[in-house]
Amino acid sequence: MIVKKVIEDGEKKYKNITYSELKKDVDAFGNKIASEKMDDRRIAVIGNNSYEWAVVFLSCPSGISLTIPLDKGLTKEELESCLIRSKADTIVFDKSVFEN
Repeated sequence: MIVKKVIEDGEKKYKNITYSELKKDVDAFGNKIASEKMDDRRIAVIGNNSYEWAVVFLSCPSGISLTIPLDKGLTKEELESCLIRSKADTIVFDKSVFEN
């Protein structure tokens, strides 16, 4: 069983997720990548440790694209350097990482 943090009515709660549900979410994101013609791309992932981050990370290497996990703690300069050197085509990120 996996636990996902959700916000309902402004209150933080935790929801149990089965591995079957995780697989459905991973497949759904992978299908979205394919439908947007983003397959065979390098996708950088930057975000907080979360269920959503795991779904993106697991979706990409399932034969669709290459995942480039980047540390959310890097400075903007370090992130820019990593993105350039990795030749990332797309970035999936949690906007809270850039709000600081």
